[in-house]
Amino acid sequence: MGERPIGRPRADQRQPRAGATWVRMFSRTVSRCARDWHEMTGDSLYQFRPMSPEILAVMDRWAYDDYFPDFDMEAYHSSVRRGDDPPTGPAGCDGFGVYGRDGDLVGLFEYYFDDDGGASIGLALRPDLTNQRLGEGFLEAGVEYLVSNYDYRGDHVYLSVDRRNLPALKLYRRAGFTEAPDGSTDEELRMSRPLTPLRGTD
Repeated sequence: MGERPIGRPRADQRQPRAGATWVRMFSRTVSRCARDWHEMTGDSLYQFRPMSPEILAVMDRWAYDDYFPDFDMEAYHSSVRRGDDPPTGPAGCDGFGVYGRDGDLVGLFEYYFDDDGGASIGLALRPDLTNQRLGEGFLEAGVEYLVSNYDYRGDHVYLSVDRRNLPALKLYRRAGFTEAPDGSTDEELRMSRPLTPLRGTD
């Protein structure tokens, strides 16, 4: 896999979260495809753990090259200093350390909730796990987590990606993301994907 799927909504696209500041667990039937990537119980490929000082300490050592100089975890550190538990990320987003079956931290997933009810994701695989064709499964796990573990009623999920990141663009398009009607700039492409297939008939 050539992509390094990391992206966060730009500062002018980020909105404070509306409603609760923590996940609201609820039961939802999801599609077999999504369930194969992640389940809350049982033998799951990925486990999502709320951000913590321990996770931050590991991610602080992650280094990306090329056009990823902005992998900045300072917002989480500021949240830790304020005493937030769990700490929140940029624009108050919910951040999760994602662990593999072997118990190793493999990536970061972030969830941003707009005042208008939309949800955006930010994601990053651990640097040494890039170029191993893991991006699509990691992305699907994060999208399914949004559907299964937040009371999210929006029709689409959004993300932003650097236009120079051609491998990531290819990944997102393969996963069903297309250019959103608005929010794109000369540097970044705003993309969206419908969530109806994940929700099935419920």
